[in-house]
Amino acid sequence: MSQVRSRAWQSECRIQTAPSLTYGIEPVGGPGLTQMAVVSTGAEDYPAELDTWITLPNGKRLHIRPLRPSEESTVLNLYARLSPRTRYQRFHLETRGLSEAVLRLLVDVDHHHRLALVAENDAGEDGVVGLANFGAIDDESVELGLVVCDEWQRQHVGTELACKVIQAAEDRGFCRFVAHILSDNVAIRRLMKGKGDILSARTSCGVTEIEFIRRKPSSN
Repeated sequence: MSQVRSRAWQSECRIQTAPSLTYGIEPVGGPGLTQMAVVSTGAEDYPAELDTWITLPNGKRLHIRPLRPSEESTVLNLYARLSPRTRYQRFHLETRGLSEAVLRLLVDVDHHHRLALVAENDAGEDGVVGLANFGAIDDESVELGLVVCDEWQRQHVGTELACKVIQAAEDRGFCRFVAHILSDNVAIRRLMKGKGDILSARTSCGVTEIEFIRRKPSSN
């Protein structure tokens, strides 16, 4: 995203839209919706290298691809299929519809400062089953967001999306990550414990803001 966001806007965003990171097993909270000026991108800017297929431990295959600018229907269809609990943990919203402001922040991607990856089940009628995104806070930090449909949770979808969106951020020069996690979200805490080294953690009103870096693989 552009430069540093204001703390006042961040607080307001938490109240209205909240969550950033949601593990595939359990959705998570925190903005992940940092606001910035978005530059229109053309087909030449589409990161085709992020378009790939994955095979889950259960043998199911999913198509992972970058979300294209203004792909509103994709995000709205995914949101409509989330349970109230998943919606609340990801967006801090209990409403049946996604607000226009939050929708715009998710779909206005430029593939560098703001990028989103979706997981599609092309073999069935499920369509998009998960979405991971990041938005730049400054030149080295990004805020993460992740959500997976309830029926696809606990199948490693969230782990795959989280790893790929973090790698995409690192490939674009970002090295520090911020996530907002609800106090009852055990799964994302496990994921972070296994994948990241925590730099700081602050809790307010049941939401913990965690800043971390990705743990490098052991050379042993």
